Order: sequence, then C-alpha cells, then structure tokens
Amino acid sequence: MRWSFSFREVVRTGLILACVSMLGSCGNIVDKDRIRIAKIGDHYVTRGDLYRHLRLMSPEERPHINNRGDLLRVLEKYIDEQLQEQVANELLTEGTIEAPPEEQVARLYDAQHPEENINPENPEQFGMTEADVEAIQQRRQKGIEELRQQLLKQEAVIQAVQKAVEAGEITISEEEYREDYEMRKNELFKPEKVTFRALVFPIQAPEAGPNSAEARKRLVKGDPWEDVAKTFTEARKALPLQTTFTNTGQLKFQSFWEQASGTQKGRILGPLIIEDWEMVTPGPGNQPQRTSLTGYLVAEVLDITPPAQKSFEEAQPDLAPSIYYVKFMKALREKQNVEIYEDRLPEPSLFREQSDDPLVNAL
Repeated sequence: MRWSFSFREVVRTGLILACVSMLGSCGNIVDKDRIRIAKIGDHYVTRGDLYRHLRLMSPEERPHINNRGDLLRVLEKYIDEQLQEQVANELLTEGTIEAPPEEQVARLYDAQHPEENINPENPEQFGMTEADVEAIQQRRQKGIEELRQQLLKQEAVIQAVQKAVEAGEITISEEEYREDYEMRKNELFKPEKVTFRALVFPIQAPEAGPNSAEARKRLVKGDPWEDVAKTFTEARKALPLQTTFTNTGQLKFQSFWEQASGTQKGRILGPLIIEDWEMVTPGPGNQPQRTSLTGYLVAEVLDITPPAQKSFEEAQPDLAPSIYYVKFMKALREKQNVEIYEDRLPEPSLFREQSDDPLVNAL
C-alpha cells in the first residue's frame, strides 16, 4: 500500500512537530526553575528563587561563582536573610523595634553613594537628559529602601541575639573561645597609643604657619618645652594641648599618625595641618572646655605604646559577637526546620563569568 502526502501536509506536520518540541523545551525550563533546592519551615526555595536573587543583585554585590561550594554559600546566605527578615517582622509586630527614619537612612546612603545624590536644574550642562536624572533618582530611592531594610534586619538580629544570651539560650564555652581565638588571633591587636603635648596655632591667627615653624625649630634645637609654650601662649598665638590618642584608623587623624606611628618618646612632630579636631582645652579661669581646632600643630611625644596582640582573655569581648551570631543563626535554622538539598543545585557553570584564560573556563 502506498501512502501519499501533499506538500502542504508535510509542511503542516513539520510545523506541528516543531511547536511541540519548542513547548516541550519551554516546559523543561519552567520545570527546572521549580526544582526545590531548600526548605524554610513550610516554604520551599526553588532554583527560580535563587536565579531571581542573583539577578537582582548589583554588580558590586554579585559573588563570583566558580564551583558548587560558592553556589551553596550564596544559598545559605539567602536563607539567612529570609530568616532575619522573619525576625525583624516579628519584632516589628511586637513593637520591640522601629524602622529607622527614612531621612536618617537617606543621609547615610548619600554619604556612601554621593554620585547618586544629584538633581541639576539644567541636566544638559552635565551631558544628561531628564530621563537620566530620573533614572538616577529612582535608583537612589531603591537603594535607600534596601539600606533601610538592611539596617532594620541588623537591629532585629542584635536584639534577638542579646535576648537569647540573657535568657541563657546560647552560651560560649572556653573551648569555643579558644578555637576561635586560634583562628583569629593574628588580627586581634590592641591599637597603638601615644600621649603628647602640643601647641595648636589656629588657622585664622596671623602668621600661624611661620609661628608653628619657629616653634618646631626652637624645640628641635633643644629649648625647653615650657619656655617655647610660654612664648606663644602668652602672646595668644597658640593654644596648649595635652592628650592621648588611640590609632583607630580615622581618616581625620591620618596625617598625625603618619608622623607619630612607630616613633619614640621625645620626638617632635609637625608642623602638620589639623582640621576640626574636637579637643578639650583650657578655657576662662583655666577651666576645661571642648573646642573644635583647625590650624597647625607642633607636638612632643611623651609616651607611646606600640600595637600588641591581644591575649586570650583580652580578646574574648571581640570574639563573642561573631560566635553568638553564628550560634543564633544555627539555632534559628533548626527552629525553622531548614533543609538544603545540595544535590539539586543548578550547575555552577551557568553563573560563571567567561574569561579569556582557557584554564579558568575549564574549571
């Protein structure tokens, strides 16, 4: 028996098969997005949730994923964020915490992202269109809200951890302290300290720069500090100051520590420019008063304590917060019956950035 088909029927059949094949492929994509990779309480986390989480990250936040371990860490962090959000919502409902004011968060965000805090009257002068400005403003507003939620979750976790510690629900054994100390002791240091006396020549005073240079010249030559200080303070050309600084890495004091760090007792520092140093200085009747100082500083080092590694006992207050946090999150995962199905994670190669190096791409 011979079967015969018209050309039209052949084409029609081919199109139907192609459509069926395409629909089947789309179904596979959708089905893969629905694959469950974790469980939080009664809620499942799917591959699609993980894809969406990574897609919504900014380029700066998005982690490099080269292997299954990297992908697992992303999933674990995503789960922790979901749990922290639950804690924040519970405390908000209880009235234990409040969301930080938007104005305060906006100031913090603008300090971190000054390039987004723009609203020019004439965008054309900056090579921008009104659409460009609107896009930046929308990005800024989105960033402010994300930062607000982040700060809220942080405060919620801090309060929840503190409550758990006070209730004795989580504790730290000496063995746990020692294990963490051995891993982190090379980064646990008592900061450098220096005690000094100084003369500050206010910037608004006439000849402040030359006067500070003259003071240094006399001190280096060996003139007694008391005589030099008396010359300039009695002439109301300088303010006396004596204090102790701890090197906490503040940018405001960077120029001071560039000269003071690692020096020795008796060293003369300066003149160096200081700006808005909040210090206590002698006021009327020799009473102490808080003053904001800007000018030239010349100082003599009276004592200096170099940085030193903290002992086990000294380090415990530094170690406790991170240990408590890890134990709290572990307890929270157990309470919420968190499950991770590592064997169902997608292929890490789907997220790997392409490199010109064939060795990297072959990993």
